[in-house]
Amino acid sequence: QQQQQQQHIQSTIIMFSKSWATGRSKGNSSTGSSAYPGHRTTTTPIRGSVRAPGSGGNSSSFSRQEHLDSYLNDAVLGRSTMKVSTDDTTYDTVFSTVTGDTLIVRVHFPMIAFTPGASVRAPELKLTGVAATHEWLDGIGRVTGYAPCASDAAFRSSGLRLGEAVQAVVQELQLNPPAVTQFQDAHLKKLNQHRTAASSSNSSSRSSSGPTASATSMGSSSNSGMAPPSYDTLLSSTNSQQQPTQETFTPSSSSPGVELPTPPQDYAELQNLDRDALEELVRDDTLFQAFCNSLPITEEYRQIAAQHTEEAAELALQNLQEQAELQALHAETTQLQTQLQTLVTEFDPLDRQQDALQAQPEPKVLLRELQRGKKMAFDKSERLADDWLGQEEECAESMTSFCNEFLAERKIHHLRAAKMQILSG
Repeated sequence: QQQQQQQHIQSTIIMFSKSWATGRSKGNSSTGSSAYPGHRTTTTPIRGSVRAPGSGGNSSSFSRQEHLDSYLNDAVLGRSTMKVSTDDTTYDTVFSTVTGDTLIVRVHFPMIAFTPGASVRAPELKLTGVAATHEWLDGIGRVTGYAPCASDAAFRSSGLRLGEAVQAVVQELQLNPPAVTQFQDAHLKKLNQHRTAASSSNSSSRSSSGPTASATSMGSSSNSGMAPPSYDTLLSSTNSQQQPTQETFTPSSSSPGVELPTPPQDYAELQNLDRDALEELVRDDTLFQAFCNSLPITEEYRQIAAQHTEEAAELALQNLQEQAELQALHAETTQLQTQLQTLVTEFDPLDRQQDALQAQPEPKVLLRELQRGKKMAFDKSERLADDWLGQEEECAESMTSFCNEFLAERKIHHLRAAKMQILSG
């Protein structure tokens, strides 16, 4: 957060320096001029310009990685873009319009098919998180009005890289904002509501801050006679003075659960510095660091950091006090897990054996077992008869016992034979 604050302060100093030079050359007569603060009068190429120098030809001559590099490494788009898919196909780029809305354009750049002669495909762009109307958007927010992305063939013949195509679409939506009818994303809705409220509460202070503040407001909606700010100047800092409570839309903009004060948009310490002092402050890192450390907002951040450091230390001590109990629970859990593994190892073969016993046997196997059992019963009954024959007189008293055993075995024999006949049909 402190690094973001320093970057924001540095951009504010640069803007003050430019405003000072503009006001000096025009004799503070820029209030009624048609020029606007974001206009560049130098011949230095604008970082992140829509068309790269020497571009032209055919987009198919660029590899897919070159297209992605032109998008992700762009001086303007890169800082406002993050990947939202697990692969490298889908990204979200955040931008602000001249009316103060913060919007997100989702860029899907399909993978190249693994077939001979396959070429890059046209990117699919969509305004996500909102319901809006614009001549370039269809009913569900897809960008259909930008000709170079209308089809794969149109994109390949346009000679544009992916970054250039995304810049053109973002610039159109930024300078000619879509009419937002509904914010569907809760975070985006909250962000825009917070910014709108803050802009309203600070409108009076901006209107009474004099010519210097007017020169540095960069396309404020109150200056309806001015041209809108350029794409590069609007995104080169944290959207500068147009949106006093602009927040950087990145996942790591602040720590979860930590409420940080928003850095101020105006610094009274810079108001009385001349151009030479401002330029020296920008060039000298030591001086700039000392200036940042002297700001009230920096001291406020230090106090918040110290407070949360103490809270973290208290939580760490509580964790240490519960460490012994946690280790005992861990040891007990490990022992139970080992016992469970042993029981599972013993249970698995028994479970498989039970499944085999409960399984429906094959008819052929069952017939074979019945045939064997029938023969065993018959042989046993025959042995009983053989043992008894020749001993009728001695075994007269055991006649009843012999008959019972003989008939029982023969009954089993006949039952198994009957079951075999039923199974055989």
